[in-house]
Amino acid sequence: MAPIPDARFLEHLIRRAMQRGLPAEDAEDIVVRAWERASATFDPDKGSFEPYWARLVDTDCRYFWRAWQRRERRDFRLVHEPVHPSTARARERAADNQQRLLDAFDTDERAVFATWAMQTHLPRGTLKAPDAAKSLGVTVGEWENAKRRLRTKINQLLASWGLEPRDLFSVDTDERPRHKRRADG
Repeated sequence: MAPIPDARFLEHLIRRAMQRGLPAEDAEDIVVRAWERASATFDPDKGSFEPYWARLVDTDCRYFWRAWQRRERRDFRLVHEPVHPSTARARERAADNQQRLLDAFDTDERAVFATWAMQTHLPRGTLKAPDAAKSLGVTVGEWENAKRRLRTKINQLLASWGLEPRDLFSVDTDERPRHKRRADG
């Protein structure tokens, strides 16, 4: 059990986060989330609680700015890169194919798909298999089997529609060079 935070140390950590350029609200959020994580993972055999908590705050401040920079770069590209008409068509086709695939899933398959997508696209280790399985109310083995069945269903649906996995993404397949196999002869 983690100690109740000392008010002076709490203020110190908030000031420390703000000195790294974070707005006051974000600094407070980071300090509180770091305390929650530190409380859950603290091992008294490895040192004192306050330095551990402070290290988590420092790490979260770095992650905050990295995420901010990624958003800024993405937003800059969205505003400053013109969209070619063929790219817009490719995005529409991909969105239509994605919706068609989602419409083919039943409720349980949609839940597995959403959890699987979260596990795949969140930073590595954020959503571990036991947590994903628990969120669906199944065992880890059942979770792995559900993903396997869903992967098979996706491949079967795509094949029956004459699509390939790349048709789910906004890559313009009409302008993309296709590699042909050489005929050995």
